[in-house]
Amino acid sequence: MTIHTPKAECLRCRKKLDAASYIKDESKSPVPGDVTICMYCGYLMAFTDDMTFRELTEEEIKEVPLVEVARIQRARKAVMDKDV
Repeated sequence: MTIHTPKAECLRCRKKLDAASYIKDESKSPVPGDVTICMYCGYLMAFTDDMTFRELTEEEIKEVPLVEVARIQRARKAVMDKDV
């Protein structure tokens, strides 16, 4: 499910982001603390309580499933390549 979020800048590329999707279960939406990936540059961040972004903690970085990140990055690239 895609939800609208407050406009917030990616912490790396500074592009404005205002929506998010929960990829593991389409019936759910992202919540504070979930990891998110910038569609423009692929940077990993976490949602804050107000659904803007913060850096991942060292512990969160260790827990990110790299196989999932790689899959999302491939999908992100395919979408972005179509937009070019």
